[in-house]
Amino acid sequence: DSFNEHLNWGKFNIVKGEKEVALNEYLTAYQFNSSDIELIETIAVLLEGLKDTTKACEFYERLVELEPKNSNALQKLAIFRDSIGDYRMAFEYIERLKQVDPRNQFASENYESYKDRAENGGSFMSFFKNIFGKRM
Repeated sequence: DSFNEHLNWGKFNIVKGEKEVALNEYLTAYQFNSSDIELIETIAVLLEGLKDTTKACEFYERLVELEPKNSNALQKLAIFRDSIGDYRMAFEYIERLKQVDPRNQFASENYESYKDRAENGGSFMSFFKNIFGKRM
């Protein structure tokens, strides 16, 4: 079938080192089956490798929809949301990660700082709140 055909061509192109061609094959396969967890994770990792973090996170979000306890995807999404200043969502992802995987090192090391940024808007906003008080 077409799904497996594109999946196999994607794998073939990965072996050849043609990541962009492989990505196109995987994206075509995704059109035939948008619920294949392994495919979605492969696309996300490839996009990350090609430095398209925003698009990769769209696939990590899809992965979390299908597999809510995927700790790798939750961690990637927390990091991404934090990097773009979406501290509330970053904290939500790290909180979910901590619930799913209580011994996760990333969650343990970053939980409090993510919580602080979510509550205070990050260090820049904390600085202004300290100067101007509650008027902000």
